[in-house]
Amino acid sequence: MSNRDIAERIREDVSDTINEALIGHIGDRVTTSAEVRAKGGDTGGLSHLYGYTRWVVKRDLTVTVDDNSQDDPIWWHDVEITTPALYATEKSYDEVRTVIKALIERWWIWTPNSAALHIHYGRGTDYIPFNHLRKIGAFLFCGDPILSQMHTTNHRDETGLTWSPSNRYYSNIAHGMSAGQARRICQSRQDGQDVGIEGERVHFDVAAYRREIPPEERNLLKKGRVFPTVFERGELPGYVFNDHEYEVTLDAILATQPMEERAKGASNTQPISIPMGVLEILWCQSCPMVSMLHENYANGRAAYNFQLYGYDYKTRGAVFEGTKRTIEFRQPQGTIDPDEVLAHVKISVTLADFASRMSYNELYKWAIDMTSAEKTPEWYDVIDVLFDLGLAREAYFIERYHARDQGIVIPEEVERYYGVAANFAPLAAPRGRRLASMRSFVRNFFRLTRDEQRHIPDLMDRLAHGLPENE
Repeated sequence: MSNRDIAERIREDVSDTINEALIGHIGDRVTTSAEVRAKGGDTGGLSHLYGYTRWVVKRDLTVTVDDNSQDDPIWWHDVEITTPALYATEKSYDEVRTVIKALIERWWIWTPNSAALHIHYGRGTDYIPFNHLRKIGAFLFCGDPILSQMHTTNHRDETGLTWSPSNRYYSNIAHGMSAGQARRICQSRQDGQDVGIEGERVHFDVAAYRREIPPEERNLLKKGRVFPTVFERGELPGYVFNDHEYEVTLDAILATQPMEERAKGASNTQPISIPMGVLEILWCQSCPMVSMLHENYANGRAAYNFQLYGYDYKTRGAVFEGTKRTIEFRQPQGTIDPDEVLAHVKISVTLADFASRMSYNELYKWAIDMTSAEKTPEWYDVIDVLFDLGLAREAYFIERYHARDQGIVIPEEVERYYGVAANFAPLAAPRGRRLASMRSFVRNFFRLTRDEQRHIPDLMDRLAHGLPENE
């Protein structure tokens, strides 16, 4: 068999594994293939969900082996798995958990550092309402430095500068692009046609709010934790600001148009302040303006990707990947631990839902708190954020991943408090194993030895029945 035949056979077998696992475990899917065909159309209906009615297995050429694996004699095959569009319900979570467990039981798995977990947040078949999108955009911009503490160094500050760069530090709004300029750019991309008004500009009395709760007093309100954690405040690192990346992303903007109108406090060497950035986002009057402020001209999709709400989001061709009506969360590390996968899913959904319900006063308070937390991580960190949002178990799973990555033994009292086990067996498996990779919920790698390639039909049968490979 050729390498191409082997790769195709692997993807077919992975698809079979998934389909067998789904029997009796179908979650609350947003739509079906039949509904998409019946209600399709180039720019309307359900055609934007054309490729998201079932689990899809394909290649992922962006995932690479780690540097310390270059001498590995085992041949790897990259695999990307995309879930169908699912509503965020326990039934849907059960579908995802069931599939991941089936892949673990059927395949030997390795998740390299380059593997990522991409989560798309949307509103079923509809667009996210403008006022909600604007609040989510403001909320994620100011929370970005603290939320980055959930993720690995690689996905924050290394390859993350290419694949998931910080919205807070390297996006257009970070460089001080104003809402007014964002509107003019969107208009120029539509041959002078205005993007339209989807909501009123938020009029916010910043001075009055600052007098009510001065930020310098809030800095002294160092909360005491009433719950056990693995890491103390300040021990989970966030971004390391990269001067060169800031310069590169600013040059990318200036290469397309001058910064005619920059927000107050904008600088060529440091990002705009969090409160000022929030105000500019809240002054946007359409989804394309919000999307433009979050765009990264140098690298494209940012850690929180709003590109799918760009200047032509309601008019572009429909049967095309760019028509998904979602915000994409791009920074989580790939993992095959179903608890960690679903923790990131629930965190993403909760963050967006919580932001949508916030009042503008609450949103600005959040901006002030995040400014304090950015400067003083020992005052308030991502674990505090998750507990405040009712995500205690999810916070534990984030800590468990970092503890395992750093070789830290989780105290028994912490395990008992959350009622979960500290260890996850498949991740402790020795190297030299095949992989299953998931995108949108988890990514990994399949690998076969050269000898296995010659005997793959028999090998597949042996593994299917749980027999040793070398018998």
